[in-house]
Amino acid sequence: KVMGAHDFAGGASVHVLGGTNALIATLFLGPRTGRFDGTKPITDFFPSSPASQCLGLLCLWWGWIGFNCGSSFGITDQRWVVAISNDY
Repeated sequence: KVMGAHDFAGGASVHVLGGTNALIATLFLGPRTGRFDGTKPITDFFPSSPASQCLGLLCLWWGWIGFNCGSSFGITDQRWVVAISNDY
């Protein structure tokens, strides 16, 4: 029986594997002590620099666009536009 769903480029298996790995890592690392219970001052938990955050965002975006286009039909001509529009 056909269920009417198509796993485009293996998206379901990729997200199940990623979620499972995240759960295992969270259980292995445990909670961040002092972060949310108020036992440490908020100044101990400053975020990374804005430049590092922007660089990380750029790396994630570039990997996302490369994976989507590469797994579907490659980054040639104007095909990457189709890959972006299909994800939104």
